[in-house]
Amino acid sequence: MSKKAQALIVILWLLVILTLLALTIGHRVSTALYLSRYQKDRISGIYLAKAGINWTIVELEKDKNSYDALNEPWADN
Repeated sequence: MSKKAQALIVILWLLVILTLLALTIGHRVSTALYLSRYQKDRISGIYLAKAGINWTIVELEKDKNSYDALNEPWADN
């Protein structure tokens, strides 16, 4: 086998290895982005839920009537 053929085979193997490495890194980056987006959405949901609970508490504390009706301010969405 000539030197050129040996060099070509070595370069092709290096290209295969580098391609696999690039694909692995790309997959890891994609997974990390997905997980960070999920975490951000999860935290946003938690804070939105807490804000809704706090808003409800404030609205119910402002209600001074001894009865509840659908025409009261807390019933308006």
